[in-house]
Amino acid sequence: MACEAASLPVQWKLYLPKEWADDPARREKAGVPEALEFATKPTIALQQLEHLLGQGAPRHCVLADAGYGVDTAFRERLSELGLRYVVGVTGSVTVWPPGASPYRRRPPSPAGM
Repeated sequence: MACEAASLPVQWKLYLPKEWADDPARREKAGVPEALEFATKPTIALQQLEHLLGQGAPRHCVLADAGYGVDTAFRERLSELGLRYVVGVTGSVTVWPPGASPYRRRPPSPAGM
């Protein structure tokens, strides 16, 4: 959480890469608990936000880099939770203003073939 005066982390969770999650020997050597399963970073972030909101945290704007912003399900869930957001995106992401939808191409006319 952040304000003009300060920022501080309010949730912590270990991110376990898929390669680690799927490697029992590596997990055992590092002492990774069996209960910890692979989850994407956007999934972890949403779990943390949902937990905080359930604890009564205020619904402030969420800021995230493109690693999160390119995940459509992440952005959609933020909207479902009633959270405004500003996220980075890459050129591979297509967005439309509220109320707009994608333009559908017309099939070529037979006369133009």
